Amino acid sequence: MSARPTPKALISMAEATAHLRVDTDADSAELQIKIYAASAAVLGYLKSRAEEFLDTAGEVVQDTAGNPIVPYQVYAATCLMLGYLYKNRDNSEDFQQGYLPPAVTALLYTSRDPALL
Repeated sequence: MSARPTPKALISMAEATAHLRVDTDADSAELQIKIYAASAAVLGYLKSRAEEFLDTAGEVVQDTAGNPIVPYQVYAATCLMLGYLYKNRDNSEDFQQGYLPPAVTALLYTSRDPALL
């Protein structure tokens, strides 16, 4: 079994709990996993354009308070994706497999690396 890659977070735990309006102690382990999953979905959609806000080690650049420094549309898209994962913990038919929710892609579309050049 291979090791999981180091997770990346495009929003902090404090930003996530504020966005979701949840108590920080309620289910922090589950929420942290969802932050990583939402971030991975956004990073995957952006492809190589995500490297613009990663440092040379491939980590998300952070400010002095420890909050990720990402473009506003990436932050908002990650919050929306997190909200989707948090609300729809089981199965949902809101979007097709292999695609992000429409609101997330609407925010990220202009920042995405095109599939074909």
